[in-house]
Amino acid sequence: MSNLLPNSLNSKNLVEVRIQGHEQVLNELCQHWLFGHALIGRDAREALFRLGLPSLQSYVPFFLLPYGKSLVILEPDILIEKMAEVSAGIATHYETMKLDINQRKE
Repeated sequence: MSNLLPNSLNSKNLVEVRIQGHEQVLNELCQHWLFGHALIGRDAREALFRLGLPSLQSYVPFFLLPYGKSLVILEPDILIEKMAEVSAGIATHYETMKLDINQRKE
């Protein structure tokens, strides 16, 4: 577990992640095991985390996906781009399923 937490990473690999949302949504996010350990600043509408770059490019987008439109990622751009990529992949997956269903009905 300690290898997954931000403090175990080399500081040059850490990236600040600024997320905006309603206070209750941010409260829930800050209770997540990873985000709770990475929190470095917080107010009612915004939270600042320090996370490892490799995790931003791999599993962090999947942790944020269930929050949908209730969160706004203000930075970094790389996480926003990765969220768009992951979301597009999921949309394509369900569009393919929808097409398969429609073809079976014909």
